[in-house]
Amino acid sequence: GELAERAAAVETLYKTTDVDQAKAILMRYGVDYVYMGAFERQKYGEGGMAKFDSFLEVAYRNDSVTIYRIPESLWTLFGAQ
Repeated sequence: GELAERAAAVETLYKTTDVDQAKAILMRYGVDYVYMGAFERQKYGEGGMAKFDSFLEVAYRNDSVTIYRIPESLWTLFGAQ
């Protein structure tokens, strides 16, 4: 069902190293923020985490948590205002 589909999309979002795939998931679900904490690192691993720094804005960061904001330019690019 839809819940399983969303859960799979979240897993892909965090694990993929493909920036375009991650952007497509964010746009598909209208995501505004991505939360990266200890739980996400433990559950999904570190492999796909670096990509977020390449195209998202840091809204907040401390020693254990980073919250990324989807930049306006990405919404404009995808035409999903």
